[in-house]
Amino acid sequence: SLRADLGPLQPGSGFRFVPELALGFGSGSPSVLALANVQYPFGSVMGSRTVQPYVTLGAGIFSPSVLAVNTAVGASFNVRSAGMSPMYTYVELQGLNLFDYTRLMVGLTTRR
Repeated sequence: SLRADLGPLQPGSGFRFVPELALGFGSGSPSVLALANVQYPFGSVMGSRTVQPYVTLGAGIFSPSVLAVNTAVGASFNVRSAGMSPMYTYVELQGLNLFDYTRLMVGLTTRR
């Protein structure tokens, strides 16, 4: 899966535009997923900037079902010490078409 955090929907907005593209090669025929997601990060847990939960809602194209609605919950974690440039890992539970298809995603990002 490849996704890009393109920043706030508009200046000062807490909602972020996060498009996503994924290819699947599991059982059966290959699948393609292209989503336009909006992500909302909540405040950091326990006053720390290290852990930040978020929710995601999106829509797009998904084979085999053609159209997709994406719902997801996740959290990102800073894995570097305070003096270094940030590197975040994220864990996300993604439910396509209201959890008809469920994916557990783990990844790295340099931006949150």
